[in-house]
Amino acid sequence: MTPSDPTAPATRTRYLQWGAIIAIILLVPAILIPFLLSLSQKPAFQTLDELDLSKVRSMEIFLLNRPDGGPDIGSTKMMHLVPAADYRRTLEAMKPAIEQPDEAGRGIWLGRMVVTMQDRRRQMILFHRSKSVDEGVANAAKSGPVELRIGRKFFVGPPVNEFTKNIQMIAGIETPSADDPKP
Repeated sequence: MTPSDPTAPATRTRYLQWGAIIAIILLVPAILIPFLLSLSQKPAFQTLDELDLSKVRSMEIFLLNRPDGGPDIGSTKMMHLVPAADYRRTLEAMKPAIEQPDEAGRGIWLGRMVVTMQDRRRQMILFHRSKSVDEGVANAAKSGPVELRIGRKFFVGPPVNEFTKNIQMIAGIETPSADDPKP
């Protein structure tokens, strides 16, 4: 075979093409099968009452832009890991969570909590501040209830300020006093 032979580059190109085809054939089932299995799995829980704390592996929480001006809890890169001893207190901070029809739409995003079960299933609880038109947006955001979303279900929980203060105590974060200079 000489460098001027026209079949040499075509053979190398053909190897690359066949390699790409084989890679696609192997990757499609590797991606598609886990995706289809995840769709058929039952959610870990659909209400707070269904959540069995003995089967919880971890709880992580993130609260952002609190209406009371308190510090954020967790961050987008690293959520606050709730200690196992505080799982019950964390759930009690969300009660009473009363299921409501989802007519009002989502409020102002407050944060989320990710619960991982022992069988590695994960369920997310989304937190929103109320944006009630009756009270006005400014008052509703501070005194209105926390809106919880678990899957497709919508719940109304305790007042936002009470909820955020309870989660702050569980996280062990102290509120800076008025005497402390701001950084």
